Amino acid sequence: MSEDFRILTEDFSKLTEVLAKVTEDFVILTERNFGLSKGVQKLTEGIPPIDRTPYK
Repeated sequence: MSEDFRILTEDFSKLTEVLAKVTEDFVILTERNFGLSKGVQKLTEGIPPIDRTPYK
C-alpha cells in the first residue's frame, strides 16, 4: 500500500511539472501573439481604409 502511494505521488509530481511547463509555454505564446497583433496594428495605422462602395 505504501509503495502504491509513493508511485502515485511520483506520477502526480511529474504530471504537475508537465502542466507547469505547458502553462509556461501557453503564457509565452499568448505574449508573442499579443506582441504580433500590436505590431500589425502599428503597421496598418497609416493605411487608409479601402473604399468598398459599389460602382454605379
